[in-house]
Amino acid sequence: MKVLKQIIQKLERLEEEKRELTELIKETYAQSRSIGLEPKIVKKVVALRKKGLDVASQENEMIERYIQALESDDTEPVL
Repeated sequence: MKVLKQIIQKLERLEEEKRELTELIKETYAQSRSIGLEPKIVKKVVALRKKGLDVASQENEMIERYIQALESDDTEPVL
């Protein structure tokens, strides 16, 4: 039972830390807005950096090709 209590207490501490970190993240996005940045774009940049810039670049290239294909020929059936 002592181990169970320790695990529960640890999880409670971690949950509190997670709440605090979530609040700090929200505040940081609000700060980005206050200096003229768009938080939605900042979030995307964070996600892209997490993925790796090479992977993100490849994905963006593919997305751009798909958009160009859609714009160039609207008569082709969607698969």
